[in-house]
Amino acid sequence: VALDEQTDAARRERLTFIMNLGEILQRAGELDEAEQVHRDGLKGRAEYYGEDHPGYAFGLEPLAEVLLGQKRYDDAKPFLTRCVEIFEAHQHPRLSAAVILEASASKAITPSAPALTRLQGASSELLHEVVQGAIDKAGLAMDGHYDPAVWLALLGELRQVMVDGGWTDAHSLTHVVAACSN
Repeated sequence: VALDEQTDAARRERLTFIMNLGEILQRAGELDEAEQVHRDGLKGRAEYYGEDHPGYAFGLEPLAEVLLGQKRYDDAKPFLTRCVEIFEAHQHPRLSAAVILEASASKAITPSAPALTRLQGASSELLHEVVQGAIDKAGLAMDGHYDPAVWLALLGELRQVMVDGGWTDAHSLTHVVAACSN
């Protein structure tokens, strides 16, 4: 990622390269190094974009994922909350992914507390994205990337939110129930 940063485009590219390096290190199981790379990248994103820009939130999310992978839920939660706030303010397409991760951290910290309160009054589009994303992440938990107990509790809460909210999409509800069974 040693890139000459003479232009604005080069600075943005370098920030992307740093994030990609952190994600590769995470996938390789080098979580301490991945965390440091993501922290360095987040600092660069803060300097380049400012802390209220989606470009900054793009750096918060992978850092939080590394912390979740280390079961450092209390450390990850503030990063995820800020990420959700930024994406929500900008109506960014990454909002659903950030909501899911924030909810997983909340569920891990306090399993009995509601973690999906952000879905109250949410658009059906966001609900569909959260359902699909939660099912996908739960699949990763089955592969050892996340704590399966956290994701089972989160899917159970999601199922209840759907039922209590009168969500009529039986197809999505069936997929959530199936993911819980799996």
